[in-house]
Amino acid sequence: MRSFYLIPGKGTDIPEEAPEFYYRFTSRELSRGGGAVTGVHVRRVIPVRDRGTWRADIDEPSFGNVEIFSRFRTGGRTVYSQSGYMHFVLADGKRLAASEAGSGVVFPAGWPVLKLEHDGDGVFMARVRSGGQVFFRVDTAGRRSEPESAFFFEGGNAVRTAGSLGNGDFTWTPMVDRELEEAPNMLVKTAAVVVEIPGSDECVVMTMELGKSSGAGRNLWAGLALCLGAALLTGLCVKYGRRRFAYHDRY
Repeated sequence: MRSFYLIPGKGTDIPEEAPEFYYRFTSRELSRGGGAVTGVHVRRVIPVRDRGTWRADIDEPSFGNVEIFSRFRTGGRTVYSQSGYMHFVLADGKRLAASEAGSGVVFPAGWPVLKLEHDGDGVFMARVRSGGQVFFRVDTAGRRSEPESAFFFEGGNAVRTAGSLGNGDFTWTPMVDRELEEAPNMLVKTAAVVVEIPGSDECVVMTMELGKSSGAGRNLWAGLALCLGAALLTGLCVKYGRRRFAYHDRY
């Protein structure tokens, strides 16, 4: 089970009414990078009041992707909030069968959804790399005008404006974060995008993980040069050492 808490930004309050909370679970074969899709279902969770805010619990019996969608009112406006994560659980056959059998919820029509460029397989993954260009858009389900502006918050840094490509498409390049580049691979920071929906008091907010520019966190060409240099040095040492091994005198 994993629990999520509603944490408001500066100048906003915890809503008095419980947020509307859904999640879409895409179960997968357990393998590196996510295996083949084995099933998809949507559930609605009723948040509970906890520690002065709202908490929603997600309990799925297998490995897969979780896409979270919530809707609530705060500061006189409606906020559609998104996030997602990889759900690491060893599958329990009996629990999985019972879970699939009871998943008859349908995701609400007309709910605006922000989509990253790598959502081509229909699976939401909210992780981007420092310094890497990102393309995204908001699908308004055909009931509103296309958004014209988007703003990003990166690890607590100042707001940055994403570039509009027209027709609701945007591009954004996260700033290179030296702290992330020099840290272990598992360290991530939080980034958030805020997209205003024209002609309404609504906005879409998606939080995501901001990681280092590469898995190794090092310069590729410098790494290759180091490897080749080490291999050459090792070869020379072996060649020189073989001339000095005592057993050569016996043959």
